Parts: sequence; structure tokens; C-alpha cells
Amino acid sequence: MKQLGSAIFNQLLIQSGFSEHEEGVCSMKVLVLQGSPHKNGNTKQFSAPFIDELRKSGVTVQEEWIYDKKLQPCLGCG
Repeated sequence: MKQLGSAIFNQLLIQSGFSEHEEGVCSMKVLVLQGSPHKNGNTKQFSAPFIDELRKSGVTVQEEWIYDKKLQPCLGCG
């Protein structure tokens, strides 16, 4: 799974215009929205290698768990 995360991350860097990346050079910020109510479940296990590779490359990663948020519908339209 860890190799998959690294391969996906490297492909994203290439698609974003980074031909090569050096350790700690990237100044990107990424917000990861986790939708699962299970913080140690499949979603976390699948996204962990990707998030690890981002952090190793110097990317600032913020994870938010949507399930923990109290989301309400918009009341502006009445």
C-alpha cells in the first residue's frame, strides 16, 4: 500500500508541473477531508500512505473529519 501512495503522489506532482521534487522543497498545502465515521477504518488506511508521502515531501497536510462537524443546511434562501 505504501508504494501505491508514493506512486500516486509522484504522478500528481508530474501532473501539477513538477518534473522532479526534492525533499522539503514543495511549499504546497493540502486539506484532506475524511468522510468516514471510523477514524481508524478503511478510509484512513487507504489515505495514510498518500498523506505520509505528502508530509515527507514537505507538504503541509491538514486532515479534517467531516463526521465530527455539525453541518447544517443553508438558511439564507428561506
